Amino acid sequence: MDHDKVIYDERIPKIKQQKKRKSNFRLIVLIIIFFVVLAGVLYLQSPFSKLAEVNWQGLYIADEERLMQQAELKIGMSYFNFTAAGVESKLEQMDEIAEVNVRRDLPNRLTIQVQEHPLVAFWLEEQALYPVLATGEILFAEPWDRNRVDQPILSGWPHKEGLIELSKELERLPQSVSKQISEIRLTPVVSDPYRLTLYMNDGYEVRTSIRRFAENMSWYPQIVTEAREEGKEEGIFYLLYGKWLEDPKKND
Repeated sequence: MDHDKVIYDERIPKIKQQKKRKSNFRLIVLIIIFFVVLAGVLYLQSPFSKLAEVNWQGLYIADEERLMQQAELKIGMSYFNFTAAGVESKLEQMDEIAEVNVRRDLPNRLTIQVQEHPLVAFWLEEQALYPVLATGEILFAEPWDRNRVDQPILSGWPHKEGLIELSKELERLPQSVSKQISEIRLTPVVSDPYRLTLYMNDGYEVRTSIRRFAENMSWYPQIVTEAREEGKEEGIFYLLYGKWLEDPKKND
């Protein structure tokens, strides 16, 4: 009996120590929770909880202000009043946007990586230029107000028929060739309602068609080189099923 009592008495201090450790642990956990909650409250009440900056990447066509409106973002709004997925969904509804990736950069910044549909031409209407995308869409909401015009201008088009097909063809055309095109006009003939007249930056003219446009125009650098070697500095190239140069002086 005395032996059992000794064993019981020895356990009492150990049990008390275990209870004390548990109490200390609970106290530490409560203190941590308190400070986390306090830090959260202070953060939400501080300027760091407001959206301070949006860093746009990959923009060429789209206007930042218009993108902010579409995404329903505003500097100074709560940093937690929106989701990255929600912003991406809203921006991808725009014609010029192909893909968007939104990343939060703590404490209060956003980085938005944008992939636009390729710009392939400009639509001329009432003395204003509007971007034409590879999808065939014309961005009338984004009039081009920059000095640099590095894509062909579509002028004198009575309608938009064939524009989607031409846009796809222009996307396939090497930039080295498309940048030589100053202007594209729709000049239909009875046998080909999609006949085009192109005015080139080097002074030549080209007659071709929307059909097989990229394939036919890919011959342009070679035939220009051959023409110049023959001393022909002007003329009209026909790039259709056959390829030839018409000397305008013969018609004089």
